[in-house]
Order: sequence, then C-alpha cells, then structure tokens
Amino acid sequence: SFYVPAFRLKQDIIPGSVISYSLTPTREGRFRLRDAMFSGAYFSNNQTDVIVESPESFSSWLKTTAKKPLQPGLSPGSELYAKRLATGDKGWATVPPAPAPMVNDPGDASIPHDA
Repeated sequence: SFYVPAFRLKQDIIPGSVISYSLTPTREGRFRLRDAMFSGAYFSNNQTDVIVESPESFSSWLKTTAKKPLQPGLSPGSELYAKRLATGDKGWATVPPAPAPMVNDPGDASIPHDA
C-alpha cells in the first residue's frame, strides 16, 4: 500500500494489476512515503522520501546524477537478512529480499530518511 500521509494519499497495490492515479503537489518539500499494510518481516523498511521541488532544481539534479556510475542502493532488508544468515539466525520464515537495486544516487544511510 503506497501511503504519503502529508498528501493524504493511500493507494493499495494489487499484484498483477496496473493501477493509475495522478497527483499534483502544491508545495515543495520532503515527504515520507510508507507502506500502510503489514507485508512481512521487512515491512518497516518499505519507506522512502518523496521529494517535491521546482522543475529547475529537478533538472539540475538529474543532469548531475545521471553522470554518476551505477552502484548498489541502500537495502536495509537485504543487509539484515545477510547478517542473520551469516550468524545462522534465519529468524522468521520469509521470502529472501531482492538484492539492492543499482542506482546512480544510493542515498546516505547516516540520514534517517534514507535508511
């Protein structure tokens, strides 16, 4: 479930379905996106920020970021799963998380909104 409290927007995700919606933010800022449904062991990691900025700021960011090489993005679920396997602690039975995505801007684990 795609949920951005500040936008008062929640959209359930249905496997195998294409769901369209549109949104026009009216103010710039950083807004938290959360998973609004319990969906397994790594549920709490299903968060990120939605950044709303001017078209000029976005264009500048895109030009700079597109030049960076691809590298693994932040993936707290994958990291926790790997640590548990290394110690023999498999925890609850679960589907292994997907590997970290390859991205141009991996984020910064020291910033709470990126972790």
